[in-house]
Order: sequence, then structure tokens, then C-alpha cells
Amino acid sequence: MSADTAVRCLWFAVVLLAAPLARADQRVEMIDARSTKGELVAITDEAVELRIEGKNTTLPRSDVAEIWFADAPDAIDQSGGALVTTAAGDVLNARWIAGGADELAFDNPLAGKVGIKFSLARAIYLPGPGQTARHVINKSRELKMPAPTTDALIIDQKDKGWTPVSGVLVGIGLDKVAFRWKDADRTIDRSSVRAIRLAAVEKPPSQSAGVLIGRQGCRVAFSTLETKGKVVAVETLGLGPREIPRDRVAAIQFHSGRVVKLTDLTPVSVKEVPFFDMKFPFRVNRAVSGKPLRLAGETYAAGLGVHSFCELTYDVAGRYKSFIALVGIDDAVRPAGSAALTFLGDGKPLCEPLELTGRTGPAWVRVENLAGVRQFTIRVDYGPDGIDVADHVNLVAPRFIK
Repeated sequence: MSADTAVRCLWFAVVLLAAPLARADQRVEMIDARSTKGELVAITDEAVELRIEGKNTTLPRSDVAEIWFADAPDAIDQSGGALVTTAAGDVLNARWIAGGADELAFDNPLAGKVGIKFSLARAIYLPGPGQTARHVINKSRELKMPAPTTDALIIDQKDKGWTPVSGVLVGIGLDKVAFRWKDADRTIDRSSVRAIRLAAVEKPPSQSAGVLIGRQGCRVAFSTLETKGKVVAVETLGLGPREIPRDRVAAIQFHSGRVVKLTDLTPVSVKEVPFFDMKFPFRVNRAVSGKPLRLAGETYAAGLGVHSFCELTYDVAGRYKSFIALVGIDDAVRPAGSAALTFLGDGKPLCEPLELTGRTGPAWVRVENLAGVRQFTIRVDYGPDGIDVADHVNLVAPRFIK
């Protein structure tokens, strides 16, 4: 293997664009997993401008994946209040909520007072005392309801459990929910309703360019975004134009046309050979155990769970320049696990095998110079122990970059 080939696959934890950094306020993550810190000066459709060590630095916005101002909880894990999800992908805390005449109104800590059509809402979650929206979502899934063709209430009948009722939502008050059931309008105490699923969902008028995350964890999809002093001006997909104080914003995530998620692609070839007789098929967005992907105490929504021995081959047709992923042994089996990870282009290794063990933490890997590669293969082989016991390998946020 040539020296040039050997450096085409790189391990790295964090590569800084500028160092050392002083008085860094915002963390900026790039689409290739590099990061930097600095004071945000401005965001436009074309660029993100930072001030680093007294000098302004301009980054192409197409290279920026995320800007973080502060950590934020997940909105669905908040206790108390309601939660609204929309067809645009918004996830919105609601301090109060009411609706009628086809419009839903509520107050959100990020966007302020909001009014949307019922037809743009996907679901309304109304957790009981001590519950979170996640609790309601998980318990609702246990009901195994079919895809909604009509609206549905999920009613907490206390000793009898939770019951879904199909019909048409008429309105929501502070104390009652009005619902048409069996051709008659009825009311039910809102305290008994845990969720409302809406059937008539409109498509958002435009595609999302990114997501704005509030400090309470709510998420708002936008089509355009720019900063105006201490205000972030956005054209949202579901809530219309908004000017949001920057101190309410935890993060801005941009969607890039230069990034293709590996989880959106289907392998053209799958080779899985267990050492013993138990086979662990690869999984998308789950560990091979079927549980959530976890690395170093963090849970990730997107990625692959793979077990040795496995080869996944994808047709890439020379479209990409590089591949990025966070890789490691899943927390569920650590400190056990020992595997060798290799990336191949058209059947030839792009780098030396990377040893993964349950005793070491995860790290980012970047495979460079994919130009001209038509088939990209991920190989997970047995590690130094020579067997496949506990070889639960996670590839988190795997993506190709054009």
C-alpha cells in the first residue's frame, strides 16, 4: 500500500480551524466534522462570519453543518405543558394551547405566540402530571395504531388504560376537548386526553434549509435565515416569518446539498458471515442489538449498527470527495468487543484496518480522495481476538461529502 493511500483514512477527535482560541463564544461544526469556535458576527445565505482572535473569518455556509450557542434539552423530555409537532418537522413546546375553527393557537418559548392550521399539525401531546411527551409517545406506540386516516384521541381511562378513539377534532379549550364521534359532537375533559393525532396533514410550502433549536429544546424548520444584530430572522415552513432574539436560540443546523447521508442509501451488496451460528444483521439507525445507538454515554438517532464479519457495498458512481463517520463499539457491550474496520474503493483498501475495542472511546474517521470511486465498501472484520463476540460496531452520522 502506498504512503498516499495510507493517509486517505484518518482518525481524528477534533480538528480546529484556528488555534489557539480566545474568548470563543460559539462552536461551529463543519460538514466534514472539523470544528472551530469564535464570536458569531453574521449569517447570510452565502456565508457565516466569525471573529476569532480579533480577526474576522468567513466560512462558506455550504461548509457549515451546525452553530451551537448553548446546550439544549430535547423538547419531548420536558415535564409539564403540551407539545405540538407539525408537517414541517417542527417540535414545539406549548405553555398554553387552544384551538377551534381550524386554527391551533399556543405560546412557544422560542417563537412566541403561534397560530397554525390544524391541517399543518401532526400531533398534540398533553402529558399528565409527572409525565413527559416522550412518555406519551412511547406509550401511544404500544397501542399499535394504524396510520391515521381520521383524527384520533388517545384517552387515559385510568384503571382501564389508554384507549384510542377515531373521529374529527372540533376544538381544544383550556378544560375541554371537542370531538366529533359517530356523527355527534361531544366534549371530554382535557385532563383525560394524552394525545391527539391529526389526519389532514398539508405539505409545507417549501423545502427545509435547516432547523432552529431553542434553549428549551424545541425545533423549528426554516427555508431562509439571516442575523440582524441580536435577532435571528427566519422564514419558517410552518409558522411564517419570525424574528427571534438570539438569546433564545441554542443552535442552528443547516441542511447541505453537498452532504448525502449513508443511511439514506441502500447497499447493493451485503455479505454477513457469523463466526458462530448466531447472525446479527446490520441495522439502520439502531445498534445490531436493536437498541438505540450509544457511544461514550451519548445516544444517536442516525447511523448503522454492524457486526463482524460484515461487508456493505454502496454504488457511489464517483460522486463524492470524502466519507465521514463517528465510529466505535456500542456502549451496551463495552468493555468487550474487538473489531477491525476497513473502507474499500472498488475492492481496494483505502486505508489500513482501524482497530476498534470496547476499552477505547469512539473517534471520527475521515476517508479522503474518493473521486473516481464507483463502489464504496465498509468491512467490519474480527479483531485481534479472532472471534465475533460483542463486536457491536456503530457508525454514527455516516455521510458522504460532494
